[in-house]
Amino acid sequence: MAFNHLQPRDDWELNCLILKICQSLDQTEFEQLKLLCSSFNHVSRRVSDTLTTPETFFQYLKERRIIDRDNLLLLQTFLCHIGRDDLRKMAADYASQIGDTLHFITPGS
Repeated sequence: MAFNHLQPRDDWELNCLILKICQSLDQTEFEQLKLLCSSFNHVSRRVSDTLTTPETFFQYLKERRIIDRDNLLLLQTFLCHIGRDDLRKMAADYASQIGDTLHFITPGS
């Protein structure tokens, strides 16, 4: 009997990373992320107003493929701009483990 249906999907690790980030953000940081994302024309103000939790926000970004397991550049950029280098480093560590993920590291990381 095969248990393939019990194996996690390819985005399992990304979802775990996003959950950790969501749990670490306060409301002000969440609002700052939404503002930064709207500055890149990725999320309209109308849509942004419907994204009331970090989880729904990141789910929207994933659905639009603004962030995915192969590209975390914008996520890391946004986290840097809100002063959460700890979370940016967490994303870089995830990307290093996955392998072929676009990301950046800062000198001394």
